[in-house]
Amino acid sequence: MALVDQDFTVDQGSTFILQFDLKKDDGTPLVTTTTDQYALSASLTNFLLRMKIRKSKYGAATLVLGITGNYVLQSNVDSTTGNTVDGFYFDSENLGRIKFVMSSETTADIKAGKYFYDIEVVETKGTGNEVTKAFSGRLDVDAEVTN
Repeated sequence: MALVDQDFTVDQGSTFILQFDLKKDDGTPLVTTTTDQYALSASLTNFLLRMKIRKSKYGAATLVLGITGNYVLQSNVDSTTGNTVDGFYFDSENLGRIKFVMSSETTADIKAGKYFYDIEVVETKGTGNEVTKAFSGRLDVDAEVTN
């Protein structure tokens, strides 16, 4: 997976959705397509996605937000289902497609300002983990006027 540097603006108090295709360097999906939902769920347990936001990307800057979780399997990540729950959604019909959601409640709790973030993929391999940074960049939170 290649690292994507991407800056985002989040409106405080609004739901933030980032939909992306996550593929291996050879272009194949992270998980091989299968029609067996049990096999699909079992293979996805080898993956963990995590996202962190900090005020600075240097040193031990205070963690502003951290979302870590295996996944939620959803049949169509283009739908609005689940947009009130923070986390990562894998599309069971297009396994390279992932939707990351920060709920309006979560973004309302982040003070307006400039931050840094990254999203990492952790894959369990043998006795250890392989960590790959998929996204990183600056995250600007615009203040909410109406709340």
